[in-house]
Amino acid sequence: ERENAALSSELVALQARTETLNDQLHEQEQMLLLASLTQVHSRFAYERRLDEEIAVSLRSGKPLCYALWDIDYFKRINDEHGHQAGDAVLAQVASYLSRYTRSNDFVARIGGEEFVVLFPDTSIEDATMIAEKLRALIAAAEIAVEGVEIPVTISCGISALKPCDGGEQLYRRADEALYAAKDAGRNRC
Repeated sequence: ERENAALSSELVALQARTETLNDQLHEQEQMLLLASLTQVHSRFAYERRLDEEIAVSLRSGKPLCYALWDIDYFKRINDEHGHQAGDAVLAQVASYLSRYTRSNDFVARIGGEEFVVLFPDTSIEDATMIAEKLRALIAAAEIAVEGVEIPVTISCGISALKPCDGGEQLYRRADEALYAAKDAGRNRC
């Protein structure tokens, strides 16, 4: 009976330790999925989600649109106002993108000043309309850092998933559209 009691006590301790480790693992996974500066999804989370959304879209036949965003003249913001101001601008832009998209849309920072918004079950026309509203909101925003207002605009390229696409093709077409927006004068979709 003493051995059984000791083993039961050890089992309870192991179960408690397992729960603690599971909690820590979940916390670390959440840290991997969110970009700490912007509080939107990380590139790691984006790559996972993109594959999932493509699979769902291809299986269901419902549209998927991909919007690639780039902050206009971001290097100039860093050069003129400093990297802390650049970080604040990144956080504000991310906040606008996540706050003004729908709950089923997916916002991620994929690097530097680039963001992606995935629009599941959304036509290219509707995605373009939503993107244009987001672009206008950010252009009209009063983003101030330490009392200094910093004008911020953003450009966007949008693509729609085709039946033979993977993530690379979707990204490539959105990137081409983004460069066309920048070549046409920036602050446009």
